[in-house]
Amino acid sequence: MRKLHWYEALPAQRVSWLDLLRHAVEVLVIRYDGPVARVERRRRHCLERLVWELEQRHVGEVVFETRGPARDRDDRSMLRALRDRGIGRAVRYEHAHASDETLLALADLACGAHSAGLDHGRPSATVVVP
Repeated sequence: MRKLHWYEALPAQRVSWLDLLRHAVEVLVIRYDGPVARVERRRRHCLERLVWELEQRHVGEVVFETRGPARDRDDRSMLRALRDRGIGRAVRYEHAHASDETLLALADLACGAHSAGLDHGRPSATVVVP
């Protein structure tokens, strides 16, 4: 594998990777569970809640995995709009390739484990966005 990906992993690898998550300070999963909506709309709802949650936890920096110039621009636009509303003013962010920022793999592992129902007993919080 070029990078850690939950869906590409063998079961034994997943168990080993989940052990990595046990050593994380905190894992925060933001999950959309609202009405049927397009992917980007669901992402915007989740980004809003994520930024708010990070601000409440006094997190000052966040790294998003790049999704390409156009989608990264959409994210920046959303984050600017949130700041204009007073949300996330203290949070700095950047986009990076997963191959350049290996800790991005932890987000993939956390989401994969959550989707598979394997995140029990981990230091985590799940927030459902309606």
